[in-house]
Amino acid sequence: MPRIRLVQCPDMATYEQLAREEGDPVPVLGVRADDEALALALRDGRPPRPTQSGEGRDCVLAREDDYLPFAAALARWTGRELVISDHDFEALATLRARSAVLVATPDAFPFTRLAQIASVSGRMRGACATGILTARSGEALSRRIARIAWSAPGPARRNVHAKTLVHGAPMDARAHFEGPIETLVAVTHGSSIDMDLRLGVLCGRSTSAGAAEGYPCVMEKGCKRSPKGDRLLIPIQQLDARVVFAESCNGIALTGGLYADEASLALSAMDGTLMAYIATFKLVRSSQGLLACLGSALLEAGHDFGTVTSIVNRAQQAFIKDVPSFILLGDPCERLSRPQGAARLRAEGQGTGLPLSLDIDCGGFHGRALEIVLPLSREQVSRLDSTTFRVELTPMPRQDEAGFAVLLPSGDDAASLWLCVDEARRFDRVRVVCTAALPPESARLAVTTAWSAIDTLSALSAGVAAAASQLPGAEGCVRDLSAIVKQARELTTFAEQDLQSSHPHVTSFSKLELPLETLLGAYSALSARLVSRFPDWKLSAHLAWAYNHQISTSGDERPCGPCTVCGTPGYEITYSSPRSEHLRRTLIHCSRCGILSDRPSSERAMELRAPTVITAGETAHFEWRLRNDRPFPVEVSAVALFPHAPAQLGCRFSPETCTVTVPQGGEVIVPGVIEAANNALPGHYSLMVLGSGLMALNIAARPLRVEPRPPPALP
Repeated sequence: MPRIRLVQCPDMATYEQLAREEGDPVPVLGVRADDEALALALRDGRPPRPTQSGEGRDCVLAREDDYLPFAAALARWTGRELVISDHDFEALATLRARSAVLVATPDAFPFTRLAQIASVSGRMRGACATGILTARSGEALSRRIARIAWSAPGPARRNVHAKTLVHGAPMDARAHFEGPIETLVAVTHGSSIDMDLRLGVLCGRSTSAGAAEGYPCVMEKGCKRSPKGDRLLIPIQQLDARVVFAESCNGIALTGGLYADEASLALSAMDGTLMAYIATFKLVRSSQGLLACLGSALLEAGHDFGTVTSIVNRAQQAFIKDVPSFILLGDPCERLSRPQGAARLRAEGQGTGLPLSLDIDCGGFHGRALEIVLPLSREQVSRLDSTTFRVELTPMPRQDEAGFAVLLPSGDDAASLWLCVDEARRFDRVRVVCTAALPPESARLAVTTAWSAIDTLSALSAGVAAAASQLPGAEGCVRDLSAIVKQARELTTFAEQDLQSSHPHVTSFSKLELPLETLLGAYSALSARLVSRFPDWKLSAHLAWAYNHQISTSGDERPCGPCTVCGTPGYEITYSSPRSEHLRRTLIHCSRCGILSDRPSSERAMELRAPTVITAGETAHFEWRLRNDRPFPVEVSAVALFPHAPAQLGCRFSPETCTVTVPQGGEVIVPGVIEAANNALPGHYSLMVLGSGLMALNIAARPLRVEPRPPPALP
């Protein structure tokens, strides 16, 4: 372990001057003039070994390597407890502290250690704000620690955000990156040696390596992100910024990376003037910039770097379901500015069950990030994974205003609701409603059922169009179906995308949220519209003829028991299409009664019970039975009609249409009445009931004979 040259200096400026004058290859460690105890402790290069840090404390975690004296100096200067761990930092897994900064040589941080650090930082409960201090040389680390010891708030600087770089007007790249920057926030492609900023390339090459074209990064000459040499290369150690926050892939590799450590973006960042470099150590899935929005808002609100990294890691798990992967290179206790006093509110009141509704007065707080502590019960906190929530803001966000809320546990009896917006705004009131969430599988099942219905309706529309010359209502049918399919396709596509990126812990202000209840409500409205238009299309009691234009029979015809009307043998046929896995229909028929059922293959046949004969001038009762095997309730709209019946038939239904909710795993029996007028037209007809839930077409039919009214009896 090297001896450290002690330099007595009162401030950072004096330290910088003395460090330049020393010109000694031995690392120079600045020490306050009155810190005699630390000087004695470091004189022999062996600081005292203290006890384990307690919960709620800030600590410095080190191992016995060349950088141990620097760890001891940092602990002493900042009043933290020094914890000396073994070679592999096993103490981190069991450490109970508010924050921990790991100080060691770069070889102490292979990817397995980075994964452990991100995991500790991102724990949903008992997270420890964690950062890494390391450098290529002791001199660089000495300067970094000295800056922490003598840190003082500087003048305000400008923020550079990724959306400005990517979507802004053309500008001079050098002018954009020159000058003091507070935070550089990037949502982009990256690697362990560079970051694509569109206007330039943030580069990990050492400034002592010479011209960019001669630096051996990936290509023998030039930069892979600027093969024509027309983009500005910005060495990160020359970037005059306080914080770089990168939502990109592979931004941190300290040892054992694919490329040479000399090109490491992370190690070069530690050689510069950055206070913090926050990036990921692996491939990550996109959050559409929400993690960067959250991170930058928290930084601007004055939260310390460790807390920012911890919250982003937890949000990463909640929102995109990645394992925690953000790493802080820097001191977790440092921050850009003092926290704003109104940035943390505690909601009053506590409930014991769901749903839970809280109305919070934010007092006109103005900013980008607001934490509201919700006093939930222990049971509610334990059930957050099965809870969904919505947030209503006052004033209401603009339609183009990007923002979201993240609900994360903050203890056994509380959860933190983080409200984050892209640009500072006023928060007057916030209403939070938490309800029990249905399983994600239910939403996926609803979406799958909807795709099946969309494919069926598309096939029906094409079949009707092909037979338009024989169908009086074909034009209206095709027009109505096209409009319904278009709206359903847009809704279901959005819902499918929402399923891929949603989580009950996250809600967004900038777009329509589609919890399952909202999705089912939208499908119910489309089903009701479909049912209301069906009688005008003048179609038959079954749609197999239309399928023949689009899909064909699949497999063998199968006996399915006696006909429910007449008892003769019944048969079952399946229609499908190789072009669509969702499109499968099953028909049941018998030799006497014809087609009795036309339904999606995944659903049970709708059971229709009715008399076989009705006499003019009389009424008859009928009913149909709806079953729902799904794990959520379904609203079904239905219509009863005589297809192809003449206008003078003289029979009507009561009710003609209805909407009922069928509970999950349950059934509903819907009664109806057929009223035959005195002058009802005798003949054989088909009684048909069309039921539609989630836009699926489920048809039940049976023959019905209308008999003339008998002449009055003679006196």
